[in-house]
Amino acid sequence: MDAARRTMGLNVDKVKAKLDICRESLKKGYGGVFDGGFLNLFCFDFFDFCRTLHKFLIRINEEEEALGDVYLCLTQIMVCIKYLEKTIQLEIKRVVSISAARQHFLDRLYCRLDHLWSCVTSLSKKDYEKVANITIEENSFVALMDFILEQIKPYTNYKDDDSKLSTSTEINVSASMEQAVLVSTQIRGRVNIVIGHTLAFANVALESDKKALSALSQTVLRECIAWQTECELGLKQPNHYNVSNCRVKASSLENALYKLEDFINEALLRLVYRCLLDFEKFSIEKLRILMNQCEPDDPTIDEIVADFDVNLDRTTQIGIFAVCFAPNKQNSCIIPSLYAKGSGQLYSQLLECHFKEEVNNFKTAILEIADSQEFTVCFYDLLNQYLKDNEKNYNSLSLQEITQMGEILKQHFLLPINQKVLLKSGNCFQLFKKFCFMLSECQAILQTSERVDTKRVMKRFKILRSKLHRLIKGLSDDDINDCSEMFVHSGRENELNSTGIKSSLSVLSKSYGFIPLNEGRKSLSPANQHAKERRRESLRTAMFRRQKSAKTEELFNSYKNFSESLQITEILEQLSFTSIVPV
Repeated sequence: MDAARRTMGLNVDKVKAKLDICRESLKKGYGGVFDGGFLNLFCFDFFDFCRTLHKFLIRINEEEEALGDVYLCLTQIMVCIKYLEKTIQLEIKRVVSISAARQHFLDRLYCRLDHLWSCVTSLSKKDYEKVANITIEENSFVALMDFILEQIKPYTNYKDDDSKLSTSTEINVSASMEQAVLVSTQIRGRVNIVIGHTLAFANVALESDKKALSALSQTVLRECIAWQTECELGLKQPNHYNVSNCRVKASSLENALYKLEDFINEALLRLVYRCLLDFEKFSIEKLRILMNQCEPDDPTIDEIVADFDVNLDRTTQIGIFAVCFAPNKQNSCIIPSLYAKGSGQLYSQLLECHFKEEVNNFKTAILEIADSQEFTVCFYDLLNQYLKDNEKNYNSLSLQEITQMGEILKQHFLLPINQKVLLKSGNCFQLFKKFCFMLSECQAILQTSERVDTKRVMKRFKILRSKLHRLIKGLSDDDINDCSEMFVHSGRENELNSTGIKSSLSVLSKSYGFIPLNEGRKSLSPANQHAKERRRESLRTAMFRRQKSAKTEELFNSYKNFSESLQITEILEQLSFTSIVPV
């Protein structure tokens, strides 16, 4: 083990050395405006770094959280390289300086390299070293929740099936109250950070979710204080202390944490639909035209810009909670760039193209990692609520909105990585096709809704809900067959390909059997299950898959035989980074 750790340490040193070379070659880009030679140097230094990184990654456990961040950073670096090259090409072609764009992409590249450094460092740390730094605010909500629940486990009513762990648990529970006070104090500090993460999410969550998030946060804090107080009481009055009280209060805190995690993940899925829908509605070009037509202080512009800023904040929170990664919000400079004149308009156009590509990457990543069953159930709940609202007060615009959300769900299933979900039961794919057909029918009737009785419109949407319900039941079928066997014996691969959807053998995460809320859907973490289970699988793996690329050879093979005569764009076309998706 020590030898392996020393070898890994040596590999980390090599990776960091290569990364330092990349950072140094990048610094040269802050010089002459029309000098693009540094970019070629940086690219080949970067590819050399990737070869070294590959050798390091193949030794890493595929379950390491930081692996996802590594792949995301690599993807973002490639996008930045492409747009930095476009900037330089425009500067040369127009014989004009676009220094703001060059600075923007250079800074973003430098930021991604710094984050890549942090990821590699994290991968090389021992487990106890990671635990030692768990309290810093940069740690994700997921990591903190996992660590808190592991810490509190020995003080609850939980009994582990493993005899060794059971003995350890008994020893910990019967240990001195001084240790209990220390642990409860540590947990209190981490709970404070968790609540901070939750309130940051609540700030951008849907209005209907904010109150519940605030109430659940208060409950967690109250239960944490109650348990900490109980532990301190046991230390002060050991002769009159009842250990059962400590266990009950610890269990109450554990339940409160589970409820908070459950609700955040459900609220997060709802926010994904809203965020992606708002990105579809937002157009930078329309905003540019509006700015040219209106006065700078026009309230209409302020309203659109405010909505755009909110959506960027939502993107950040989705990244933090779903991907355990906060994207760098450098796109916030896109609005000020719209006011620019002269060469500043070129800067604005470059940012616009970059923004669209980043949004598309974000959308693809989120749709790939969202668990198909959970994502479908979430849309069912949203559809159900929209139908209830329209039965009271009919509004065709709101129905158009829910059909657009339905398109988002459709796009989710059309991604190759999610198609195995449709193949896990014999009729799931057919149910999906019926849902898509009915979705198009709803879209069609809305085009003529002014000439159609609203009851007919609502009836069509109710049929859509029925089709969706059947799809959910198909997705929750427990009989999951091996996908490759299904291809061989049922010929479903040909059926999928004939419809224009590629087959995929990607690994599907374990998911729960959900039914819609109005049909008695149960919580994932009822209190009576906690006593039987160890730490249940975190909802991030139920609602958001965190894929780790096991095929690092495939990921880096495209780097091995580059010719110096290749243009950067040609190189980029040959590179195919797997998206973080997961992460």
